[in-house]
Amino acid sequence: SANMNPSCCNAITQVDKNCVNYSYPVGSQGNLLPIELVSFSGETASLKNQLFWTTAWESNVEHFIIERATETTEFETIGQLSSKGDTQHGHQYNWVDHHPQEENFYRLKTRDLDGTINYSQIIQLSGQTINKPMVFPTITSDVLQVRLPKDAVATLQLNSARGQLLDYRRIGDNNELSVRDLPPGWYYLQLSSDLYSETFRFFRSE
Repeated sequence: SANMNPSCCNAITQVDKNCVNYSYPVGSQGNLLPIELVSFSGETASLKNQLFWTTAWESNVEHFIIERATETTEFETIGQLSSKGDTQHGHQYNWVDHHPQEENFYRLKTRDLDGTINYSQIIQLSGQTINKPMVFPTITSDVLQVRLPKDAVATLQLNSARGQLLDYRRIGDNNELSVRDLPPGWYYLQLSSDLYSETFRFFRSE
């Protein structure tokens, strides 16, 4: 007659006090919540923030919405990840923020199939400070990341290996440059401002 903890891994003949008399989370209407979030964490790695979360169970969860705020902005949606499906044993998830700010506050918003919304706790991650222009990866088939120091503005000039001008524009500190329509080959990207002028070489792969 005990309420069993879904996270327990002991055999039924080896239950302990941590497994029995467990109270399942309930919503404001007295119904079982569609999800139990065991953990939500993150780490900073090479100009990106990686988020990780684990569930104990999921029922009728449609997707996870990743939200971010900074010290000067309110929470906004920056990504979405579909649920891996109903489970009584939980799932593990990860998601990457490729455009972190200097200070980042993250939370998860879950939406189940009847529209019910639930929020996780808030975690904080500090992004890596950029002191000079950066372009990466050097080999890509779809998107090139172009980073400038915070609040910086520069002129972007894209040339083919033969010197043909393909793109020219003003950009801010965080950019994704699509190269999907370019033929495979080498290209040169020049970033110029009042403080610097640097040229980067990258390869558009198949």
